[in-house]
Amino acid sequence: MNESENEWQVVQLDANWVGLAEKVLVKQGMSVEEYLTAALKCVYVSDELPFDPELSYDEEKRLLGDEEVDYQN
Repeated sequence: MNESENEWQVVQLDANWVGLAEKVLVKQGMSVEEYLTAALKCVYVSDELPFDPELSYDEEKRLLGDEEVDYQN
């Protein structure tokens, strides 16, 4: 197998994973854009907050200021 065939397999595998991830998000009622926005928001907000592994789920939601996000679904 040559290098271009290997690259094609990697691209195909990535496309399969993206398709699977999108199907999971749709089943949960979330678009890819919504998921990425929420993920970026969590990263930026969590960088501003001190890390505390003892925070409860409700305390974390309160600190993030996003009471409507349901992380358990």
